[in-house]
Amino acid sequence: MILTTVFIRAIRRISTLSVRMSDPAVKRVVSDIIRSPEDKREYRGLEFTNGLKAVLVSDPTTDKSSAALDVHIGSLSDPENISGLAHFCEHMLFLGTEKYPKENEYSQFLSEHAGSSNAFTSGEHTNYYFDVSHEHLQGALD
Repeated sequence: MILTTVFIRAIRRISTLSVRMSDPAVKRVVSDIIRSPEDKREYRGLEFTNGLKAVLVSDPTTDKSSAALDVHIGSLSDPENISGLAHFCEHMLFLGTEKYPKENEYSQFLSEHAGSSNAFTSGEHTNYYFDVSHEHLQGALD
């Protein structure tokens, strides 16, 4: 099974996300995340019934919201006869989605709202990340 982790930081209020703790898709909520005594941010961990794990971090002092999605598969998982497949798939994501079907439409949405995105593929991971103005976070979570 490929485990996926989502890290969302700089959310003004964790409760403003569309994911509710009473949602049947939420299998487990973790509120007692260990952190430094100097860390004033609010944390919450979520595990969904589909295996997705998320860490939400709220920091009202930041100027943007951001998210990262890490897929625990990378170039070391490429089939021998298709070298570079994981990296190719990383780039394919930016060619369009159901919500943003045109090439670069998602990037345009982010840049119009003080944001940007990028990605990388390593041996064991492929990571996608973006930042955007707080009020447009929901629109960026495609």
